[in-house]
Amino acid sequence: MDGKSFYSHLVRLGLPGFMVVLGLSLVGCPQPIPRVSIPGSDASPPTMVWQTYNMQTKEGGEIVKDGQSLDVPSTEQYLVTLAVEDLNSGVKDVTLSGNVQFACEQGGQVEDKKFPLETQEMKPVPDQENKVPVSASLVLCRRIRQDGM
Repeated sequence: MDGKSFYSHLVRLGLPGFMVVLGLSLVGCPQPIPRVSIPGSDASPPTMVWQTYNMQTKEGGEIVKDGQSLDVPSTEQYLVTLAVEDLNSGVKDVTLSGNVQFACEQGGQVEDKKFPLETQEMKPVPDQENKVPVSASLVLCRRIRQDGM
């Protein structure tokens, strides 16, 4: 095989091979979240979705009303995700807080316990064009141990 024909085969195989490798590498790349300009006013509220995920059973669920409680056995761990989206004016601030409440039984007496969860906040900074992302999410992961912490 002379040098010219070898180069021709390499070019023919190299470009499609390069495209396949490039395509496969882009599949796993996270896509940027779209951004919108911050308007002077926006009367439309953002869309909020609460999702739950049981780490042991791999079952997911949705919290459909404000103030809904989630009963979690002490041996299980749940992820609670708050996803917020506002396609019109973007997301400027998201805060997630809450409380854990449980009862301990010892010697025939029941003691109710309650403690606050650490507050999480996401406050995207507007970019040079005064644009913010249209969506944001926060995740809460908590497992109550038998000793109550």
